[in-house]
Amino acid sequence: MRTVFRVLIMTPIVFGVFGELVHLLWNSLMPLLFGLHVITFWQAVGLMALGWLLFGGWRGGPGCYGRMAAGPRRRMFERWHNLSPGDRGKLREGMRTVRDRWQEHRRGHPESPRSEVIPPQG
Repeated sequence: MRTVFRVLIMTPIVFGVFGELVHLLWNSLMPLLFGLHVITFWQAVGLMALGWLLFGGWRGGPGCYGRMAAGPRRRMFERWHNLSPGDRGKLREGMRTVRDRWQEHRRGHPESPRSEVIPPQG
């Protein structure tokens, strides 16, 4: 009975506080930064609900990835610990090769962020 009472009391409070927070943040930042219109409190609550639906709010779990990623992450760490030192070295070297190839690829594209522009030859 107490749990039901707490849920009935806390749900409107949480929605009200978070809704007002989204409302204030949107109206203080978005019109100035991006020229967007100001929104009402109920639009902010709707925006918050949409964000929770799209990005999986209220799930909790370890880290910022939520409950769904805990299993794959745990299996990855188990596989890593079961590798022999030689296999770990091969994996690290393969990852370095991929990283180096990616960095070499980005150097040739001046529109990519943090890339070095290589002058044309000829």
